[in-house]
Amino acid sequence: MAERRIVQTDEVLPIQQAFPLSVQHLMAMFGATVLVPLLTGLDPGVGLMTSGIGTIIYLICVRNKIPSYLGSSFAFIAPLVVVGQSMGIPAALGGLVAAGAVYLIVAGFYLVLVFVMTQLLRAVERKLQTPGLAMEHEIR
Repeated sequence: MAERRIVQTDEVLPIQQAFPLSVQHLMAMFGATVLVPLLTGLDPGVGLMTSGIGTIIYLICVRNKIPSYLGSSFAFIAPLVVVGQSMGIPAALGGLVAAGAVYLIVAGFYLVLVFVMTQLLRAVERKLQTPGLAMEHEIR
């Protein structure tokens, strides 16, 4: 049995290995990105455009170090179908915008939390590395 090799994120594969992986990824991505709008009654072109814009924004944020494609989420299918049938497509789209706003708010809180925790840990680390504090602790 051949030994399996792990491809690193910064590794560039030869075209013979990269092409089949690219085609597989394209099929999985395209199917999900087009299928979700079709199942929910939305325009697949809008799904492709917004997932492309989201992917570009993501790649800019991570400085193109984590290759990824942001596609459609199957988690939204049931709510979109129910709201779309009972209240219309504009209400379903409004719900998507509201969900996006909630995601942004949660992400903002998370970033603030990470920043505060990082500053707190740095402050504690500086205190622990203070020579006077260490000697004072040993005397007691």
